[in-house]
Amino acid sequence: METYLRYLIYQACRKYRGLIKTIEVQARIATPEGDRFPDLLINGWLIVEFDGVSKYGETVADFRRAKRKEEHRQLLLLKQGFRIVRCTHQDVGPAVIEVIVAMLAERRQLT
Repeated sequence: METYLRYLIYQACRKYRGLIKTIEVQARIATPEGDRFPDLLINGWLIVEFDGVSKYGETVADFRRAKRKEEHRQLLLLKQGFRIVRCTHQDVGPAVIEVIVAMLAERRQLT
């Protein structure tokens, strides 16, 4: 599904020329607590994270631990000025692309 999401974003590149300039897969982002590698980094500031089913483990304790870790990681990135879009396999489709395009368009208007 992550590959399909990437495909949809690349298709959006064709449709919205100039809006999506760069897409990096597993880009290295330095934080005060070490490097982070988000799934996708668009235009150097918009992070797209694909959350797979197995990410959160099998038990409630695993879920809570993974969720806390994820929230902490996200906060580190937000503090550095990144914006983040999270999606699951159920979200992958035109709707998530619309969110990404809207965020990119809004940023372009502000700059």
